[in-house]
Amino acid sequence: MPDEPVPAAVAPPANPLLDLYHKNRLLVALLALVTLELVPLLGLYASGREGWDAWTTPAAALAVAALLPPIGIALGKSWGLTAAGYVCWFGVVIVLLRAMTLGISLPRLAPGFVYAAALFGLSSMTRRPPPAGVAKDAPPPELPVAAWAKENLEAIIVAFIMALVIRCFGIEVFKIPSSSMEPTLLGDVQIDEQARLYHGRRCDFEPYHRVSRTSSGDRIMVTKFFYAMADIERYDVVVFKFPLNQSRNFIKRVVGIPDEELKLYHGNVFVKRKGDEEFRIARRPARTQDSLWINPSALPSFLERWEDFQEHWEVDGPKPTVLGGQLAMDVAPPGDGMSIRYKKPLEDPEGQRVSDLRIEFELTPTSATGEIFAEIANAYGRFELKLPAAGEGSLSWYATHEKGRQASVTEPARARLEIGRKTRIELGVYDGLAYARIDGAHPKIEFIKTREAMEPLLPGDPVIRFGARGATFGLRELRVSRDVHYKEGSRTGRFRDDQPVKILPGEYVVMGDNVTSSHDSRGWIRKSYRLKSGELVEYESQQEFDKGVDVDSIQARYGLAVTPSELVADKYGRVWALYAKGTDPGPLPPHVPAGVIDDEPPNVDFFGIGENFIVGKALWVWWPPGRWFHLIR
Repeated sequence: MPDEPVPAAVAPPANPLLDLYHKNRLLVALLALVTLELVPLLGLYASGREGWDAWTTPAAALAVAALLPPIGIALGKSWGLTAAGYVCWFGVVIVLLRAMTLGISLPRLAPGFVYAAALFGLSSMTRRPPPAGVAKDAPPPELPVAAWAKENLEAIIVAFIMALVIRCFGIEVFKIPSSSMEPTLLGDVQIDEQARLYHGRRCDFEPYHRVSRTSSGDRIMVTKFFYAMADIERYDVVVFKFPLNQSRNFIKRVVGIPDEELKLYHGNVFVKRKGDEEFRIARRPARTQDSLWINPSALPSFLERWEDFQEHWEVDGPKPTVLGGQLAMDVAPPGDGMSIRYKKPLEDPEGQRVSDLRIEFELTPTSATGEIFAEIANAYGRFELKLPAAGEGSLSWYATHEKGRQASVTEPARARLEIGRKTRIELGVYDGLAYARIDGAHPKIEFIKTREAMEPLLPGDPVIRFGARGATFGLRELRVSRDVHYKEGSRTGRFRDDQPVKILPGEYVVMGDNVTSSHDSRGWIRKSYRLKSGELVEYESQQEFDKGVDVDSIQARYGLAVTPSELVADKYGRVWALYAKGTDPGPLPPHVPAGVIDDEPPNVDFFGIGENFIVGKALWVWWPPGRWFHLIR
């Protein structure tokens, strides 16, 4: 029987990169060095310009790691290409996290495309050719059932381990249960459609739930490794274990940092660090402030109907046309022009007048003469933005104090209006700063630096107005907003206006953005009972269970013969049944935290949390659909 011919070996397809690697490893190493180092070096440059932020550390680590693959490639070691792949994957993760933190945009994602292209090239170089004598398209041999099961079991175990590692050390998902961080984060308010109530009281931010079509609470992602690379900063939104019930996770905004004195005054935060002689205003970053402006109106737009507009705004001068989301002034107002003032109260839900305000709109000039203006007046004076049809605009502050002294500061707004072109206009006053945004122009006036330098403020209601002098225009997307107004805790009276509070080393003061309804540092009280057994039960005053149904259900669950006097959750989350001194609780079931009170130590106020209780930094909202990719700032 003649021998069967042996098929010729199928040569692997040509790969230019692989050929170059075998012929000139030094050139490939140089290309790898340039490609892998480009992104981290650009990151270090950007961090330097932005003030060496939290992304400096991963950029530096990536720059160091990117030196290893070129060395391995130059030496002809197989681990060089493998290390290049790991560096690219690490770079892609860092690029995505930075883009999600600072805002998704093509320039921020572009470095990730560089690494993706590098990964594609590396995969073609490391792909194993088919064995000699086996055609490229030959189907693989069938796997036995045992081999198939083993392969899938390994994949499941690896995926499970990776999920555990990511959850423990990387990113964890939480749901916002309460309203304490509204409007930044919407809670599970369970709004009654008739009474608009939640937990027995009116929801202060019900319009936000209605606009976003959600009342079940935001789902957020929290990064746990962020503070391994950066310090906790003022105004970060953090998730932490509540010190006096560590079974519960809280989410608040950091307002005070360790080893400083903190003071609240007229809704603003002032701090004094070691070595400072005066309290300086703690101004929020612009990105953070953008997420904290609160729309006091229930309407998403004032400009759909004249009736809605007239309910909220008062016109002094010729009447504009309001219809279908647009306000139009078709005839130039004569004399002193036309002004439109917001007439609803600008205050928080408890009736506290708020001085920090904002107005914004989209403007389309329709004449080549006159000027458009926007104005905010409050206890600090009058702030006016003027935008003439011809020439550049200006931002001015006119201050009047009780002492009778007047001051005027003007900053140029280097922006020009053009007939028929839409221009976004914004004027805001917050944390001692007046600012405007007009296209690429951002004039600013800092009118408060320290608490001690502030003059006595004038009484009077805040005012927001806009209008025109000798000009015609069209206007859309009109909004007004107020700022968060920080004030003392209603339960403890802590953080009284203009009274300093000293923060201990290693502790952070946190507050909710919904200042009128937040269980935060302003109201925490440590309570404790000494039991006859000698054990000390410590808890926070709001960790007491409601009398009635909660006590009855837990009494039945644990089989308690006598109704306890107190039912509390201690700092480990255990529910204790406590009986008053002299009470006979009867036989107590085993393994039930219970005891008779022997002594009640005095209550102790506490308002700071240690860094060891902080779980991580809140990153972004991933659910519900109406709030997808909403960054938390």
